[in-house]
Parts: sequence; C-alpha cells; structure tokens
Amino acid sequence: MLPRSQRYAATYRDAWRKAGAGEVTAICPPRSMVLTTEQLRTLRESTGIFMAGGPTSLYQRAYGTKIVSRVIRKLYDSGVPYGGVSAGAKMACDYCSVGGSLVRTRTNEFQLGSNEYVESYRKQRPGERAGLVIRRGLGLVEDCVLQPHFAEWGLFPGLMEAMNLTGSRFGVGLDSSICLEIRDGRRAIVHGRGRLYFFRSETDGRGGPRFQVQLYEPGARFEFPSA
Repeated sequence: MLPRSQRYAATYRDAWRKAGAGEVTAICPPRSMVLTTEQLRTLRESTGIFMAGGPTSLYQRAYGTKIVSRVIRKLYDSGVPYGGVSAGAKMACDYCSVGGSLVRTRTNEFQLGSNEYVESYRKQRPGERAGLVIRRGLGLVEDCVLQPHFAEWGLFPGLMEAMNLTGSRFGVGLDSSICLEIRDGRRAIVHGRGRLYFFRSETDGRGGPRFQVQLYEPGARFEFPSA
C-alpha cells in the first residue's frame, strides 16, 4: 500500500480475514517511499502478498527497487502467492507503464487512452502530455505487459505502445471487473465480469508491429505460449 493508504488498511485486513487469512499486516511505506528495516522483515516472512491499487509510479518507487523486488521474486519463486489490483497487477510484469497520455512520431500523433484516463493523468502531472513512461516491474510474469481498466478507459493504444517499447511478446488487457489467475507462470484462468484481451506480437513482412488478439470471458482457460 501507499503512505496515504493507511486509512484503507482495516478494510483490506477485514476482507482477507473473512476470506480465511490468518494474520494480515499492511505495509505502508513512509513518505520517502523507502521501506523500513521492520517492513522488509515483515515482507520476508510473508506467506502471501497482495498489492493494492493507486498511482503506479509510486508503487514502482517503493516496491520496484532492486532490494524489494528481489525479496518479492524470491518469495514468489518459493511458492508464495502474489495478487494485485490495478497498479498492483501491473507491477507483476517485467515492465509497467507509469504514465503518459500522448505519443508523437515524425509522421503521426495519437492519444494513449480515453479522455477520462488522460484527465486523470493530467491531475497527477498538470500541463504534461508526455509519451508513455515505462519502468521496471517485479518480473513475476515474464515477457508480458498488463493493462487494467482496459475497455473502460480505452487503453488499447497504450498497451500496444507498451509492448512496442518493451519488446514484450504478450500483452493482457483486463476490464475493470476481470481477474486473471496465473498458475505455474503459464496456465491462466479468467474470473469476474467483463472480458480479457490477450495479445501476441508478431512482425509483418516489413518488420513493423503486428498483433494477434484473443478475447476470453469468465470461466475461460488458456496458456501463455512457450518460447
């Protein structure tokens, strides 16, 4: 969670306890966004990790550092489950987009999301209309970028640009009420309401970007293709 999210900690704690979890501890970094020694110890002793939503850039500052991300990856590799919503879901991948509303090239210009998304971004950075900003994620889901609120915020162009910039083979667009469960890094199950959009990048005969897309509805199962 984030520093100002402390007031939501009880809500998350109660929900997880009702779901059967034992001890639930909220890690809210200080305003410096650097986890304390005590918070790192708590993280290392975790038997499950859930990352909430909010500004992805702040989550990336706090949890995308080498020290913290290494701890989370080690736990995940040992079998500790990881879950995230919105920004927390984006952080699971090798890379995540942390902002940007407009892309300009020599011959073209296009907006990366709906007006709602763009206005939300401008409130965070008044007067700025920057190209997509990409930062390192946790690397739990490899060769993939993920975009929540996909249909609602019109984020098709943003996901395509993120795949281009990172060279990722796969992209996942999630409607706001869709949950994606991934087992063993490959086997995927779709839950919730709405749709999931699974993209696979290719190249056309001239070396330009090209994508295949598959739509999945709740209850569907699929696998991330192997290399």
